[in-house]
Formats: sequence, C-alpha cells, structure tokens
Amino acid sequence: MIERKNYVDNLRTLCILLLFPYHTGMIYNGFFNTYYVYYGYMKPMDDFLMIVNWWYMPMMFVLAGISSYLALKKRSSLEFLKERFIKLVIPCLFTILLVIPSISYVAEIFHNGFSGNFLSQYLKYFTNYKDIFGYTGGFTPSHIWFVADLWWIIFSSFLLMLYFVRHKEKIRIYKMSLFMIYLLFLFPLALTPIFIIGIYSLGQNFAIFMLGFMILSDENILEKLKKNMWLCMIIAILSLITTLYIYNKIGHQNYLKNKTIMVYVLENFTMWSCILALIGLSQNLLNMRNKITKYFSDISFQIYLFHHSFIIIFAFFVIRSISSIPLQFIIIMFISFILTLILCEIVRRNSILSFMFGAKYQK
Repeated sequence: MIERKNYVDNLRTLCILLLFPYHTGMIYNGFFNTYYVYYGYMKPMDDFLMIVNWWYMPMMFVLAGISSYLALKKRSSLEFLKERFIKLVIPCLFTILLVIPSISYVAEIFHNGFSGNFLSQYLKYFTNYKDIFGYTGGFTPSHIWFVADLWWIIFSSFLLMLYFVRHKEKIRIYKMSLFMIYLLFLFPLALTPIFIIGIYSLGQNFAIFMLGFMILSDENILEKLKKNMWLCMIIAILSLITTLYIYNKIGHQNYLKNKTIMVYVLENFTMWSCILALIGLSQNLLNMRNKITKYFSDISFQIYLFHHSFIIIFAFFVIRSISSIPLQFIIIMFISFILTLILCEIVRRNSILSFMFGAKYQK
C-alpha cells in the first residue's frame, strides 16, 4: 500500500493559503501596473510578489506531479484518468462558467465604468476577449489557468508517465547526487521558451510537473533533500536575494521586457532551489496529520477555486472607503478568507455542488 505523504498535503495547503496575501498584494503590484481592482504601485508589496512568484506556481506543479505519481502507483490507468477528469476538468469548466464572471464584472465596473447588471455583462462575457489576463474586463480564465494547464499536461503526457511508473527501477534515479539534482533546473530552463502565455510558460510548467513526478517522488532523492535541508535553504535564500537585486536593478516596469539569457538562467535556478529547499524543509516540519491539517487538505482545492472572486469583490469596496493601505490589506484578506471557508462548507455539504467543484461530499 502506498503511504500518504502528509507533508505534500500540508505544503500544498500552505501554498494555497498563501494565495490570500498574494492575490490581495496584486492590487498594489508594479510589474503589470494594473489588476482587476488596482490601487497603485507599492514597492514593498511588489518585492513580496516577485519573491513568491519565482517559486510559488512551479511548486504547485511539482506537488501535482508527486501526487500524480502516488495516485498512478495505486490506481489503474483508467481509474487515474477518470479521477483526474472529475477532479480537474469538471471543476475547471464550472469555475469558468459560474465563478470567474464575477471577477470580470467587477473589473468592467472598476476600469470601464460599466453600469449594467451582472446578467447583461455575463451574456457578453464569453465573446469579449481583450487579453489572457482580462485585468480590465472581458473573458479570462483568471487563476484557473493553473488547473487548465495541469489537466492538459497530465493527459498529454500520460503514456510517458505510465511508462516511467512501470520501468522506474531500470532508470536508477536514486543514484543522483545533490549536485546533479540541482543541475536539473536546466530542464525547465530549456523548455521555458515553449508556448509562453503572459508571464507563464506551458513548456516550463510541463518540465516542473515531470520533475515532481519522476524525481521528487523518489524516496532516495527526498532523503538527500531532507538531510541537506539547511544547505538547500541557504542556496535558496542567496538565489532569491540575488534575483531580487537584479529585478530592482532593471526596474519593476522594465523587468518583463528586458530579460537577458542570464536573467532566465537565474530565475529558473532560483525557482528550482526554492522548490528543493521547501521539499526538504516540509519533510522535517510538516509531516503530520491532525484534524486541522486534514480539514484544510480536504478543502484546499475549493479554496483555490473560490478565493479570488471574494478578494476582488471586497477590494472594490475596501480601497474606496479605507485610506490606510495596511488596513485595506488586512480587511480584504480576512473577509475573503472567512467567506471562502463558508462557501467551501456549503459546497462540500451539497452532492451536486460537490461534483461540480471537485469537493469531497460530506453528508
């Protein structure tokens, strides 16, 4: 029987909870200089966003890769594909249909002075395309791009995943040294130019997912990271400081436009070093299971689906009525968090809603 990796569940939960300060912080970002609801550029917030941005979503793909390996080890091919379709594709479609239009509606009011009701905006939502982000209104997958990317990666690489599971012992991954593990950052670096949408690369996401599936699912590799946790943490912190220095040197407004090859190398190394450090750290500090961790693990995916709409809706009102930025930030996060949990409870206690949004039904 495949043992459950509690630290994987808990690290995923912490990453998803980090979305509350991250998406609230986007209201003050400087590298896009806009958002669905936008207050203005705040440098401390911008630095926080960039530090998180370099490793956060790649970590989500790595954890998805590890979980997919464990799931495929204990399920048949058909069971695995069916489960992933129900847990990813169906919630993705219903979230785009029923949840994200509220974000676009607020953006239309905030940026374009839209005065119609929600229904009138909803009817034109799917035909009004401006750009992939839709920060100023129009159709957008918003944060659900991650789920869409994930199911595309899983279904397109399924035969490769199946081959690896069946022939892993012949590949001898466990013999890799720590130095060789770090050099694996070259894989996502090489695939970064493939199919870039906005600031995200489907090629890089594919590479990171497969590194999670093939490398960071191996017990011997994990043990190396666990034993060298503090060395990995030092490397991650130094790489983050260096990358942040380069980011500020180039300037937040020019960073996305003026990247050199060396910047791409540094970004990918920083991303990978942070992932290795956090995987090692989580094995030592997060490998537990109790009522609280189980509860948040059970609803973490639904938190991901619903949190963004609440943040945007309440930010629309809060930034217009409260002048203190720290107070804005705290209130938006707190209210969004509470209402997200309430909605998650409603969803998981209704069999139809549970199916629509991939929740574990609680009678």
